[in-house]
Amino acid sequence: MKKNMIVLFVALMAAAMLATPLVGMVMAKEKVEAELLVTGQDIDLGNIWTTNGGIQQQKGNTPTYYCNLILGEDTYPLVVACTSSATLNTETGYFVAFYDSVWYVGEEGADSGFKGMMIGRIYDFDTTGVFPPFSRIVIHCTLQGFGDFEGQTLKLSVDGNFFAYFTWTGYCIR
Repeated sequence: MKKNMIVLFVALMAAAMLATPLVGMVMAKEKVEAELLVTGQDIDLGNIWTTNGGIQQQKGNTPTYYCNLILGEDTYPLVVACTSSATLNTETGYFVAFYDSVWYVGEEGADSGFKGMMIGRIYDFDTTGVFPPFSRIVIHCTLQGFGDFEGQTLKLSVDGNFFAYFTWTGYCIR
């Protein structure tokens, strides 16, 4: 009887030691370089009004951007559909915008891509019609994948002059 108990105990311990690494195992996430190339845009500015203090408000903007997303060795065409609101201080040139965005892979309404918030800032927006209209833009976004990209997180940003706006860099955690 004592021998059977020892054999049973050893067998249970062996099973527990073999199973424990499997229970705690988390699939390793891969971090790959990401780059976004903006190739075009359509912008509906929505409602715009200026307060007596020179603050321009924008609500219901619906910009659409056409881009290529490069994740490691793979390139995906994107249609980025956004709804945004923004504020521009016409005295200082400070502009901030918040974008609720869906990044569709392929075409708008596709069942795969990324979604989340983007925040953009311009520090010296010039409303007098000069080109380029600003010298520095900063945009950050953290997006969650859906469809074929479910479980992935995409983080991209840009910090540079007017022309830097067209190339964003960051990474994707797969």
